[in-house]
Amino acid sequence: MHALASGIVAVAWIAGDGMRMFAAMPRRSGPATVELAVAMLTCLAVGYAVPALAGAYVGKHVTRGLGWPSAAVVALALSGAITLVSDRLAEAVYNVASR
Repeated sequence: MHALASGIVAVAWIAGDGMRMFAAMPRRSGPATVELAVAMLTCLAVGYAVPALAGAYVGKHVTRGLGWPSAAVVALALSGAITLVSDRLAEAVYNVASR
């Protein structure tokens, strides 16, 4: 079951942000490639894996047959919250990293 869920998250990331990021990958390796690879892993973890894990946690602990709807609501709400703060968070990380 965990492998299936991990596969679903990976396919969702590839269909969503992964293809766009792979298209931006430079032909030669170098600092830009490493930076993009870190951005890809961060995007996958923060934007997809964290909401999925939060949803799975809630879905596992909710009783009376409402696990899947509860998990979906939590995952969608967390994804929306991350989307709202992502630009400011990315700007703050960039400012700290560029010092």
